[in-house]
Amino acid sequence: TEVANIETLGTINLIAGTGIGTDIDGFVGKSDTIGNLTSASGNIVVNLQTLSGASVTVNEMTAGDATVTSDAQMVIGASSSDAGFDISGNLLLTVSSGNLIQNAAIEAAGRTKLDVASDVTLNHAGNDLSTLVITSAANLLVEDASGLSVSGTVTGNISVSAGGALTMGATAMGGNLVASSAGAITGVGPLVVSG
Repeated sequence: TEVANIETLGTINLIAGTGIGTDIDGFVGKSDTIGNLTSASGNIVVNLQTLSGASVTVNEMTAGDATVTSDAQMVIGASSSDAGFDISGNLLLTVSSGNLIQNAAIEAAGRTKLDVASDVTLNHAGNDLSTLVITSAANLLVEDASGLSVSGTVTGNISVSAGGALTMGATAMGGNLVASSAGAITGVGPLVVSG
């Protein structure tokens, strides 16, 4: 376990003009609540560690690209009134233990890549993802307000709903698939449904 740059029972808020952490030296924060991670014109690379062992909640994050690792369940937004994530580039979320869940929305203009030990539940109606790649997850539930491309590997079930066109790339799941779209549903890669 990396030594934390900040460890607190309170809330961590980091607001920077040109970036937080780097690819070779990510910022390490140890707290159950991250109020705000904002990089006005740069990227964010952070490693989040829980104090309680239960979960880490990130209420707001704004960046170009963002790479976030959590050692426990990650919760996006304590409530629906939180700002959630606004990422103008790519988003990489890694949860080494537990689920990825949300109360606030994610907007990511680039590729969103998820590596999650357990379930991914991203069912906020305000989600606006462009491309979603699942490196690992137990089950996946995603709701998106616009068009969405999905690919990757899930050991269980996948349920995805898009407000625009839905493109299923190379995707494998051990369970069942439920896919719905307000536009067309197309496939550009092999789709393996083992349920």
